[in-house]
Amino acid sequence: EIFGAALFADAGNVWKDAFEHDVTDLLYSAGIGLRVKTPIGPGRIDLAVPLIEKNFRTQLFITIGHAF
Repeated sequence: EIFGAALFADAGNVWKDAFEHDVTDLLYSAGIGLRVKTPIGPGRIDLAVPLIEKNFRTQLFITIGHAF
């Protein structure tokens, strides 16, 4: 049982001023991930794609350690 998988969805954005934001201007993405238990912590490989965006581009994330 050293391998695992994950499905995820994410929404967010970054605004210049924290108190002047528009929650209708969020960006959405979804993806899949592979998890591996290692002696130095969990390893993760995630592939994400935007859901509502004209510029379709995938993003690959490779991390070692716990998510914060």
